[in-house]
Amino acid sequence: MYNDLRFALRQLCKNPGFTAVVILSLALGIGANTTIFSLIDAVLLKLLPVKDPKELVVFAHRDTGLPSTGSNYPLYKTLHDRNQSFSGCFAFWPLNFRARTGAEAEPARGQYVTPNYFSVLGVQPIFGRVFSESDDAEPVAIISHGWWQRKFASSRDVVGKTMVVNGTPLTIIGVTPPEFFGLQVGNSIEISMPLGIQRRVSPEFGDRREMREGTWGLCIVGRLKPGVEVERARSEAEVLVRPWVEDVVLREGGKMGSWARIELLPGSTGLDALRRKFSKPLQVLMVIVGMVLLIACANVAHLLTARSVARQKEIAVRQAIGAGRARLIRQFLTESILLALAGGCAGLWLAWWGANLLVRFISTGPIPIQLELAPDWRVLSFTACVSVLTGILFGLAPAVRGTVLDLTPTLKEGASPLAGASTRWHWGKMLVSVQVALSLTLLVGASLFVMSLRKIQSVDGGFRVENLLLVNFDTSGTGSSGPERRKQLEAFYREAVKRGNSLPGVRMASLSSLGPMSGDDSTRPLFVPGFEARTRDDQSVHLNSIGTRFFETMGISLLRGREFTPGDDANSPKVAILNDTAARFYFPGVDPLRQIVHMSRDSQGLPMQVVGVVRDSKRQDLRQPAPRMLYVPFLQYNQDYMTLEVRTASDPTAVASRLRQAFREINRDIPVREIKTMQTQIDQGLVQERLVATLSSFFGLLALLLSAIGLYGTISYAVTRRTSEIGIRMALGARKGDVLWLVLREATVLVLCGAGVGLIAATAMNRLIASMLFGLTSSDPMALFIATSVLLAVALLAAWVPARRASSVDPMVALRCE
Repeated sequence: MYNDLRFALRQLCKNPGFTAVVILSLALGIGANTTIFSLIDAVLLKLLPVKDPKELVVFAHRDTGLPSTGSNYPLYKTLHDRNQSFSGCFAFWPLNFRARTGAEAEPARGQYVTPNYFSVLGVQPIFGRVFSESDDAEPVAIISHGWWQRKFASSRDVVGKTMVVNGTPLTIIGVTPPEFFGLQVGNSIEISMPLGIQRRVSPEFGDRREMREGTWGLCIVGRLKPGVEVERARSEAEVLVRPWVEDVVLREGGKMGSWARIELLPGSTGLDALRRKFSKPLQVLMVIVGMVLLIACANVAHLLTARSVARQKEIAVRQAIGAGRARLIRQFLTESILLALAGGCAGLWLAWWGANLLVRFISTGPIPIQLELAPDWRVLSFTACVSVLTGILFGLAPAVRGTVLDLTPTLKEGASPLAGASTRWHWGKMLVSVQVALSLTLLVGASLFVMSLRKIQSVDGGFRVENLLLVNFDTSGTGSSGPERRKQLEAFYREAVKRGNSLPGVRMASLSSLGPMSGDDSTRPLFVPGFEARTRDDQSVHLNSIGTRFFETMGISLLRGREFTPGDDANSPKVAILNDTAARFYFPGVDPLRQIVHMSRDSQGLPMQVVGVVRDSKRQDLRQPAPRMLYVPFLQYNQDYMTLEVRTASDPTAVASRLRQAFREINRDIPVREIKTMQTQIDQGLVQERLVATLSSFFGLLALLLSAIGLYGTISYAVTRRTSEIGIRMALGARKGDVLWLVLREATVLVLCGAGVGLIAATAMNRLIASMLFGLTSSDPMALFIATSVLLAVALLAAWVPARRASSVDPMVALRCE
């Protein structure tokens, strides 16, 4: 084996151009596969860096849809105090905060946890200690390793120092290890605090431990005792929480809803919000890059086949002096695997760069994503296995075919290396057809994803996108609660709208509690006299508290009635506006204006008079139809968290800095968290579609390029092999056009054969992505036409270059080339 490696290295160093081309081709294919697998590993496979992660389960409940992990403190106490299946049980509640370690406060991702959070997980701090039961009501915090490095310059005396979170001083008692990020994949926790101080740090939410109904932000996680089956623990949990469900949920509406079944989800890989969103796109991309690797292998196999033709005399001499065929095949496979391993090493570097680039792309969505992408044993093993298998895949056939020789003619003086290469020519043609078929399949898929994205982007959201700026505020640091907080925020929002309207370049400004396309949601029960609800959902509407001129600012048309005015305040009769969908649903065939509705499930709730009906507008997703909306005046139903919508006369980004300064002058304790355009907001909601469309297009074009190179090489090889024949044809009167057509016809046959197979494969495989498409089918004729046209154009261009060279052959030179 050592001699094989030495000889292989010598051969590869003698042909640096060939070696570089092969390694580059394999690096692109293997690197693409390793990039996607790195993300799959980080999002889907990697276990939590805690003690025995497979023992963790997450408490959830569901009806028929996706499970919900939202729970509350009474449920946690029930499970913690009375279960017999868990060795430990804790709860946590992730939130955004404003933290200050120096002069300026800044946003930070944190969580409230029960004191046993770290002890149940088995996480030990690198400095300090974890929470104890006595810390539940103490102003203490544990910070992440990254926060410690960024904010405290990795100071070892950080324990005992003070930081301010939402205006509350907290003493740091520990630093988590660098590998621990929390339980939410991609969403690193920077500050952990005891749940008992939540009332002090986040008073706007009330005391979560005292609330029995609602408050679904708490997530409950348990650790199974050794030997306890999940089903047994689930059955016990269902028995324990059933009295609460019957007392609270059934008393509210008489239906079980999402509490129809209690579940315990696997917790070994963390919560699955990111996993649920990107699982299928990553699987589809893995198939795509696998096909790219097959095309790269076909290219390299063709290069090795051509190289084996050039080495016929060497192979014949080695066979003549006693080298067996198996020995030669082993030598050729050693060279192939060596090339593949070199390509794998280069691909690993490309994968590290590409994976980080993709994480930055995904982070352009609503929530920034943080993933640990350092290659672990799974990524390294995957790359090594793919490299070795790739080397065998592209090296075996050329090695077997290259060692089948007739020694006598091959060893003759002056024998052409192309003599007897007919079988290898047919092998090359087959490889080209396979490449074309795979490329067309990828191009059709890419066309579908791009067209689907364009269709989503062209959907009318019911509002005007251009020149619209969205401003979100961070109200967590006000330090007040209850009526005092509401009064403070109402005054701030009033002044913010006033300042916004007075700035140069601003046409108008307004407020809403549900920012357009933000992903936020707020549903309320609605009782309409005379309307008979068939299901619990029929009495549910999406509530949006808005300021005056909101519909004018957003560009949402008023269909009937009027908008809200400054007179619709807390001292005036309560009013509401419905969107068209809600008006048609609750008042079929009846004029909804001046009708009375109640914000409850019966007539005892808050009565409101409908004063207007507006056009439907999309809420969270451009794919989904507009939901039933109930708009109420901000001055009558004010909210803690509001979005300021600003309509500008020109480029909205030019106004952003002036808006920040104006709002800073109003109240320094309520800073601007984010300013972005409406178009950016929409793009963030389409990050999954943009990711798949971008990567499928890139890999489709890469596959097309590799196929074109393969076709060019095959036709060039054919032209070289048939130089004498071409010379004879031209000597007998064939014109350049005849020779050009002779070569192009052969290339066209190869491409059409591959395209035919590719269209069949594309139609069959693209059914797997039908659920990811919007407004078209997996066999959309336009997508098939575009992909086929692009493929044929590029393929014919690749074939035209050697065909033109063949038509320029000098007959006298060609007849002497043998």
